[in-house]
Amino acid sequence: MKGSKFWRWVFSPGGTTALLAFFWLIVYIINTSRGNDYLGIWPEPTIYWPLILVAIALIYAFTSGFRQWRTLHYMHVASLVMLPVLLFSWASAYGNTPEETYYFVNETARRQWEDRQRVINVLLKPASIFIFAAQIGFVVNIIAGFIRGKKSAS
Repeated sequence: MKGSKFWRWVFSPGGTTALLAFFWLIVYIINTSRGNDYLGIWPEPTIYWPLILVAIALIYAFTSGFRQWRTLHYMHVASLVMLPVLLFSWASAYGNTPEETYYFVNETARRQWEDRQRVINVLLKPASIFIFAAQIGFVVNIIAGFIRGKKSAS
């Protein structure tokens, strides 16, 4: 089947990362066409993220002939999907405004804001740990692939 080779590429770590880079490049193009060079709550220009993803996809492409662990591949790709979500949720929750400058209509609004902050804190910490571990796993996987050698022909 001709289509199976394409789908194998799509679901490979390099292919998925390349598709993520393409998606974020489209986000960048749409965002800059509206007159912005960043997404408002993200402090850096969004062009860096697709470039980083392209570099990672190239690393995956160049090291695909080495014996690496699939689990670490999938963890790393999942972390690449989670990272922008984590950054956006952190930035929208905390932003650049100190807590003292918020104006609350009443005490109930303040308690609701504090409850949302607690929920976000509970979700952000494990996600941050997972993303950090997956990035370490990526480096370990590349090094281990070089040490373990090339894949066999079969």
